[in-house]
Amino acid sequence: VFWVFGTDVMMTVATKIEAPVKFIFPNGKVEGYPFSVLGLGDVVIPGAFVSLMREVDQQAKARLLGPNSSEVSGSGVDARSHELKLGFDDSPYFTSALAAYGFGLGLTFVANEVTKA
Repeated sequence: VFWVFGTDVMMTVATKIEAPVKFIFPNGKVEGYPFSVLGLGDVVIPGAFVSLMREVDQQAKARLLGPNSSEVSGSGVDARSHELKLGFDDSPYFTSALAAYGFGLGLTFVANEVTKA
């Protein structure tokens, strides 16, 4: 928290380093830094969480179906090691996490536009 709000280190790194670790988009400012910055961590960390929620749904479905289910291709294949086909109706954690991630990312862009950050 200190490095983000207590010093200008984060803005210095975000504006001075030209590396593929940030998304920049115009914010309409004429003076100062004319771009809004969204760090790659703001996208990757929640994206990893969404991916983990897909795994949770797969594990939950595998436990419900059992290893000898007809939905698991191949006879005798362990359901935990085989990727199961999930639809949106039987993957509540993934669907909820993906919707929340999309909503949060959209809200971030709206907040950046409203505050001209």
